[in-house]
Amino acid sequence: QSRLLGFNNAIWVFAATLKTASTDLQLSLLFYKLEFLGFLPNTVVAIVMALAYVGKDRWLTWRTCALLSVVPTAFILLALVNPDNVMIVDPKLIPAQGILAFEHEFPPLFDVYLAWLYGAVLVAILILAWGIMTDRVPTVPGLVGIMALLLPLVVAVLKTAGIYPPGGDGINISPAASAIGISV
Repeated sequence: QSRLLGFNNAIWVFAATLKTASTDLQLSLLFYKLEFLGFLPNTVVAIVMALAYVGKDRWLTWRTCALLSVVPTAFILLALVNPDNVMIVDPKLIPAQGILAFEHEFPPLFDVYLAWLYGAVLVAILILAWGIMTDRVPTVPGLVGIMALLLPLVVAVLKTAGIYPPGGDGINISPAASAIGISV
């Protein structure tokens, strides 16, 4: 499971790096879409790892994993195909922090996707917190797991809220925050 998390994160960071390095809008859009292949599966893996770590791995049936995978799979397909601009609207490259940053408007379905993404990570955090409070997991490793999940979540929320970078336009450092969290 940790290898899968690392592999997915590597895809996310690689695609984000190429998106940031690109000066062509269509190429940046392609790499942005590929980012979805990396970070969306991580939400499911985070929940699965949290359940296994707190000793609730009996809940990890094929049915549970399939149900957890339905939403990310749907959003990945919607992002890759983007029919009628349901996920990515008005993509553009804007000068920010000395480079061209990829930005786009968030249609309502993208907001639903963000709510699911943030909610799934919060569920994994709550599972780990429950494990700490019930002495199912040691406190320090449990807190490290929570911090590893919390760091990219906080950075992503700051970006979505337009707090960092100021106004929300600029380099999204969520992939880097996730890479740091995984390495902890």
